[in-house]
Amino acid sequence: MKRLITISLLLILSAITLGQGRRIELTKDNPSTLISTNSTSYTIFGFQLGMSRTEAQRVLATHKMLVGEQDAFNPSRIYVSDRGPRGQKGNEILYLIWEPGKPGLSEITIFTDCARYLTPNFARLLTPEVISDSSAFRKTFIGNPDRSNATLDVKSIDLKNTTYYYDKIGIEVTLVHSGKTENVVFALVAAKAN
Repeated sequence: MKRLITISLLLILSAITLGQGRRIELTKDNPSTLISTNSTSYTIFGFQLGMSRTEAQRVLATHKMLVGEQDAFNPSRIYVSDRGPRGQKGNEILYLIWEPGKPGLSEITIFTDCARYLTPNFARLLTPEVISDSSAFRKTFIGNPDRSNATLDVKSIDLKNTTYYYDKIGIEVTLVHSGKTENVVFALVAAKAN
């Protein structure tokens, strides 16, 4: 009986830690829900919100499979790609954004090509399932969005982005419609205070 109580207490404490103090690594951890968590406790390949460019460069240097390239149009941002089979630059999988004049990483966008590196539940955030009102996964994993917005609408080239904001968690999910194709990306951003 004592052993059962001890195991139960350990499970409760680990659940509390996951929600409050422990980092959640998107490539290793596969939580059943993100509700009551916060994006500031997430990492992806070791990148996390709030880190400096120097810290991000150190993370890039530790991963042989990642290549960082400064955005040619916005020097406060870095595209992160994986490496192809012969070591060449592969697909863009992340976009790291620092707001001008602010030292900490303010946004990490996760592109569709990153899905193969993510654990199953995080990979599902890159599918239309996460924006469907009838999705059981959405309801249990991330909940309903706090709001949504058309964030880009260029009718002349049939390009439209609709973003769903999860303010308390610090996640933005964007449906990108371009011509006949649609894909989903998501971003980790600083959560808004309750």
